[in-house]
Amino acid sequence: MKILFLYHNDLALKLADLLKSDGNEVVLWKKRLELTQLQKMAPDKIISYSYRYIIAKEMIDFMPTSIVNLHISYLPWNRGASPNFWSFIEDTPKGVTIHEIDEKLDRGKILLQKKIEFDEETETFATTYNRLNEEIVKLFYEHRKDILEGNITGKAVTEKGSYHSMADYTKFTQNRGGVNWNTVIAQYKNKYF
Repeated sequence: MKILFLYHNDLALKLADLLKSDGNEVVLWKKRLELTQLQKMAPDKIISYSYRYIIAKEMIDFMPTSIVNLHISYLPWNRGASPNFWSFIEDTPKGVTIHEIDEKLDRGKILLQKKIEFDEETETFATTYNRLNEEIVKLFYEHRKDILEGNITGKAVTEKGSYHSMADYTKFTQNRGGVNWNTVIAQYKNKYF
């Protein structure tokens, strides 16, 4: 299978390597994708994991199968940027979600989810971020055949949840002197709340 693998963060490459080890042709792509480029590549499947750009409707419509996104939050909570950070700041559910991409940001049908518990007294933003990435790779890989073949029926998102842009994160953290991702979460929250 030819997979177009859209990513930004090198942590995503672990999953790309696993997909390659299964014999798939994996095309790595970090830049903004245009329809003409997609048409030329003609992949069988698109996987998006930490990709920084919104995928246009024309590209969604071009693909014969759904485009799958990996998001390190328990959707619909913390759609958008820095989902791990906001899950602790707003005390929302924590976890990972694999979903279909549609025209609405992080609102496509949910294929798989997993809730994850953390101890804010011992965990840092960095350790929780790393664990979420490990868990989503594991979840995808365990179900890779069904995801790639489109055998999972997605469920529609019905709750409103929450959304944050990168500007929200920047404003919030700058007003508090930044954030050290190696700070224990409870200590950060006690200092600013």
